[in-house]
Amino acid sequence: MLVALAMSCAVAQAQAASLQGPPRERVSGHVQIAQANVWPQPQAGSVESKSPAGASPVKPAKPAPRPAVQPAHGAAAIPAPADTGNLSPPQNPEPVLHAKNAKLGACLSAVERGAASVIDGPHSAFSNWNPGAPSQHAFEAIAVQAYQGAAAPRSASVLLATPAATGCDASTVQIFPSARSCADIEKDFARSSRLLGKLAGLPLYGTDSNEHRMLLPSAGNGCVIIAVHVQYVAPAAPVTAPPTPGPAAATK
Repeated sequence: MLVALAMSCAVAQAQAASLQGPPRERVSGHVQIAQANVWPQPQAGSVESKSPAGASPVKPAKPAPRPAVQPAHGAAAIPAPADTGNLSPPQNPEPVLHAKNAKLGACLSAVERGAASVIDGPHSAFSNWNPGAPSQHAFEAIAVQAYQGAAAPRSASVLLATPAATGCDASTVQIFPSARSCADIEKDFARSSRLLGKLAGLPLYGTDSNEHRMLLPSAGNGCVIIAVHVQYVAPAAPVTAPPTPGPAAATK
């Protein structure tokens, strides 16, 4: 939804088949990054990994594709790099692949939840975790997505999975630079969220799903949309002790 707001009310992102392709990955210590260029031969201590055979891809939270509509004539545009390399489709989120390779354990589900909520287009990701005890520490991923709309050709998302008492919480930060003005985007926000107040003069909006959004004016009358969301793990169900059987009835 935020991508459509960044482009325009009617403009939506479309995925180009030429942008999609399997990510090339490399693991070095506890850092894993998907690169567009061909890596040299791995050095000692480095391992090149691929998605495990037979693994089922995680479906994104918003599977419905947005219709591709050409922007209005004369609409502002943001220059985008021409060389995007081989990007992964949203059906195969790279942070989830990295988390599986890191053997994240219980926090893997948090990475899957977070990736499904922020990755909805061709992307490339960088992930970082603790190599000694990955399931006991925070997992971080940065994903950059490519869209075909000239008003918002790129977005960045930060995903953080942190251990909790009953599992792992997932925190996400989405950043959408847009050629649209903040005043124009704010009109769309008013229909899908409520104004909570202002921070240093900038409006802060909240949604029913506990997502918080802010608009930062940029140079050239553009705007940067920032959305922050925390997905808390469900608390463990209380354990109830089985009823204690009463004394057996006396028989005559």
